[in-house]
Amino acid sequence: MLKDKEGNVLKKVYLDSASTYLKNWKIIKEVIGELEEIDANPHSNHTMGKTIKGKIEKVRRQIAEYINCNYEDIFFVSGGTEGNNMVFNYIFNKYSSRITNGESFDILTSNMEHESVLSSLERLKESGFNIIYVDTDKYGRVDIEDLKKKLSSKTVLVSIMAANNETGVMNDIRKIGQIISQYNNLELKDSEDKILFHSDCVQVFGKKKIDIEEMNLDYITVSFHKIGGLNSSGIIYARDKKMIPILLGGNQESGMKSGTVDALAVIVAGRILEDIIENDIHTKVRELRKYLETKLKESKIEYEINCNDDLKEDEYLDEITNIYLKNIDIQSAITILDANGIYISGGSACSSGNILHSKVIEKIYDEERAKHSIRIGIGGYNTFEDIDRIISSLEKIEERRTNNK
Repeated sequence: MLKDKEGNVLKKVYLDSASTYLKNWKIIKEVIGELEEIDANPHSNHTMGKTIKGKIEKVRRQIAEYINCNYEDIFFVSGGTEGNNMVFNYIFNKYSSRITNGESFDILTSNMEHESVLSSLERLKESGFNIIYVDTDKYGRVDIEDLKKKLSSKTVLVSIMAANNETGVMNDIRKIGQIISQYNNLELKDSEDKILFHSDCVQVFGKKKIDIEEMNLDYITVSFHKIGGLNSSGIIYARDKKMIPILLGGNQESGMKSGTVDALAVIVAGRILEDIIENDIHTKVRELRKYLETKLKESKIEYEINCNDDLKEDEYLDEITNIYLKNIDIQSAITILDANGIYISGGSACSSGNILHSKVIEKIYDEERAKHSIRIGIGGYNTFEDIDRIISSLEKIEERRTNNK
């Protein structure tokens, strides 16, 4: 139990929603209670199994309606990393033999992508694919004009994340999808090798609108723990089932993902999605984000908001604020805040364990700035008092550092 110098109990302040959203235990417990009465394998051919199966299928259709796609093209997987790997596995299996026979194929992406994408693409590069990195602007967004230049008849896949997990900056997925669709219809109209479009939507799902048809997407990947659901659960959307299984076995999920579907995780995700929509969680988060920006301006902290300080509201996620602290290094900030019951991060949790700076900020700016940048992740569970706490603590750290110079 954390206490201040006067012995008062300190409330824990969790501001790391970009790493994982705090679990919605109210909903989780409600679903557990329901499943206690009908716990069964959803693939069993009896009443209890069929009842669970019906609940799973209801969520599949619910998500399909939410992202505007065919529900039969949604598959439940362990999350974004597995989903991303399934996309690249399909591309490998479709084109690797042709590469062996001398053909050449390109995959377009950016160097701002999640590690599960970048690492997978490095492996494809070793297998003979050409991995082409599209230029990015000062915000870390894909340069649309450079993308147009780099599309060619050899391009088989474009993989661009919807929103960056370290900065919150969004790519114009709708525009990119339109460009790819136009290229397919004009330049590749007689070709069987149409360009496929994949977007890692892990940070966006449940926060910003995703419309599969408007965005001309062939694949998206989602992790449920980013909206308060259970770990190791999520979806892959694959248009017309353009993928092959990476696990073989019981032929579940139309043969695309063998293994018993995690009914608890799926049903919880469906309920959380309902809660997000019904209670307009996004509006609350937007108010907290504006309050954070106001308190920063009023504070004595020497800071700059990385990447999205002058972007429009629909061009970044309110949930993620990456802040450059001129006089405070990331190691000191995270360590001292942690000791005071305030939890944030510097970069992607997938690469940490140790306190590491953001590689994305390093790529956009430089290493020194990255070593002085923190990421604040706001969730619907946070309060204005939470924002006050972190601002007050950062001011104290700033004062201490300035006085010790």
